Amino acid sequence: MESSRLPPKRSLSTISTNNSGSYTCLIYNSVTGLSRTTVKNMIVLEPLFLPVITFNYTTLREKDTVVLHCFTKDIGISIRWILNGQYLGYTHRMEVSKNNRTIIIKSVRVEDSGEYECEVSNPASSKRSDSIQVDIKQPVTQPFIQINSSLVKEEDSVFLSCVSKDTEVSIHWLFHGKDIRHKERMWLSQNNRTLSIDSLRKEDSGEYECEVSNPVSSKRSDPFQLYIMRKGTQENGPAFSSREIIDQNGSLLFQKVTMNDAETYMIYKARNLIEYTIASVEFHVYQPVTPPFIQVTNTTIKEKDPVFLTCVSEDTGISIHWLFNGKRLELTDS
Repeated sequence: MESSRLPPKRSLSTISTNNSGSYTCLIYNSVTGLSRTTVKNMIVLEPLFLPVITFNYTTLREKDTVVLHCFTKDIGISIRWILNGQYLGYTHRMEVSKNNRTIIIKSVRVEDSGEYECEVSNPASSKRSDSIQVDIKQPVTQPFIQINSSLVKEEDSVFLSCVSKDTEVSIHWLFHGKDIRHKERMWLSQNNRTLSIDSLRKEDSGEYECEVSNPVSSKRSDPFQLYIMRKGTQENGPAFSSREIIDQNGSLLFQKVTMNDAETYMIYKARNLIEYTIASVEFHVYQPVTPPFIQVTNTTIKEKDPVFLTCVSEDTGISIHWLFNGKRLELTDS
């Protein structure tokens, strides 16, 4: 009896999709005439391509909408989204396409910020895209300017600070509405938050503003009026008319008030070198009224006849009262 032995294993050295199919292993015994057959289906999958994320915007403000698309050349795959290294849990603000290739996040929030990836996979392997950073920024709040001294004179130095609650913002300064670039005697700190001016001159007086911005918004401070006094003198402000006296307690006395004095007045009170408060009041000045006169339809009338008295005045914005025999006249029905 002669028997032959075949190799128990079959090796495929360079496998490709062409090797997909049904493989049959046949065992035959020439003595007994018995045979056994085993069939195995094998599917060879192509290597996955690296997916790429495309997007509409990566820097957004809160309540905007972001659209991310996972682009891949592969078919018959599964797609999952990843945020900051963790598989993304979908919320009611997210819409995902049927094949998971596109995700839409509506009314984005700060917590939606982070690194996004998409992962493609088949039964044999998986690949992740390169990550993209999505930043959700809040609109900046209005800054304000602080000064290191409430009283500055020529040849002094002054420091103006742009105070903002926001972080990761850009700051630039304006003088009379125009950008301040580096110039003689003016210096900006590394983060632009502080503007210093050396050897002050009268021409440095005026309105200063600072503007903070991030990729989604910007806001300017209220104008800050810097008034520079002459060295060695107590100089009055530009509104001074020589009729005003300012007491040490801050009281303001007007002498010989005129209609031109009707205006809004503000007081500036410094708590310390960098903290101050401002209060304002509306001051009204009225001219004396001119004497009125009475017009009457008839000075001699009979009982029960009507009579009309008219108070004639050249003034406006006035109140009128009637008197009878020196006493205020009250209106009656009779």
